[in-house]
Amino acid sequence: MKQAFLPYFAAMLLTLLGSCSHSDDFAPWEQAVESFSVAYFNWDYPKAASYATDSSLPWLSYAGSQVTQDDLELINTKTELATVEVMPDAVIVNDSCVVATVLVRNFLEMDSIDRQPVLREEATFCLEILGNNGRWAVHLTSLPRSER
Repeated sequence: MKQAFLPYFAAMLLTLLGSCSHSDDFAPWEQAVESFSVAYFNWDYPKAASYATDSSLPWLSYAGSQVTQDDLELINTKTELATVEVMPDAVIVNDSCVVATVLVRNFLEMDSIDRQPVLREEATFCLEILGNNGRWAVHLTSLPRSER
């Protein structure tokens, strides 16, 4: 009886293992935009830079230069990190350009110079992702702004 159960057990195990590999189901551009967004919306601009195009670096540097000591104290009192979800409505412009919508929850949004960041429960952002020689990276032409 145990031998008859073994093939069914093996099939169930393989099914479970296959269904747990969610990150493998991501397209390469999805991994890039998710990693960038998690870092960016948690104010880790150096880490976000590793998922951005070279021409985006001045924007990330500018964002980092606007962070004040008061902002850092506010960030450090936050008990939960911002979370992101890449929405399924991405527009594939061509084989090297995708525009993705990212839903961000529980994040501090930089308001403007000399004003404290505002805690936002949820907002959506459109990000452009460019592919070059198999590497996908977020391309900024300004700081990300939420859709209104």
